[in-house]
Amino acid sequence: MEPDYSRDALMKFFGYLASKGLVNSNTVAARKAAANKMLTVLDENEASDLRNLDLDKVATQFFNLHGKEFTPDSMVTYKSRLKSGIDDFIKYTTNPASFKPDAPRPRSPNKGDNPDAKNVNGSGEPNSNRNGGRDFQSNETAFPIPVRPGLVVKLVGLPSDLTKKEAQRIANVVLAFANVEDD
Repeated sequence: MEPDYSRDALMKFFGYLASKGLVNSNTVAARKAAANKMLTVLDENEASDLRNLDLDKVATQFFNLHGKEFTPDSMVTYKSRLKSGIDDFIKYTTNPASFKPDAPRPRSPNKGDNPDAKNVNGSGEPNSNRNGGRDFQSNETAFPIPVRPGLVVKLVGLPSDLTKKEAQRIANVVLAFANVEDD
């Protein structure tokens, strides 16, 4: 019998992970929620086999349809969770006997560690998604931008042929994060 790589099989896989305790239940729930939301843009043919899914295309479609409902950070997080969930699903479906989940493992506190302390990146978000859910390429330049004393942000991934219209779009996204007016 041919393995099932469908969206429905992915949802059953999430239930399997949770019921067997292979991945933290909160992680499974977050991945399942992202998949339930983002995979709604797929037609039945696309949903029947997730192995060749273009996640960038799915994310773009989802953002175009529902972008006003989510912050850009949320969209990055959803895409990252969906990718992790699908990657584990494909590995498991391809070879269940050798499957090891890619989910982060809880670590034992070392002497001197505070097990209740959260490791955050200054925005209150966990460090696990510091780079927006993707790895930086070696040919990308990070542009440091001093914002105020003690705070420097880095802008990464700007194309060398950036247009003014594209730059304005990026600026508008950054402006959306502002929560305090300048005096």
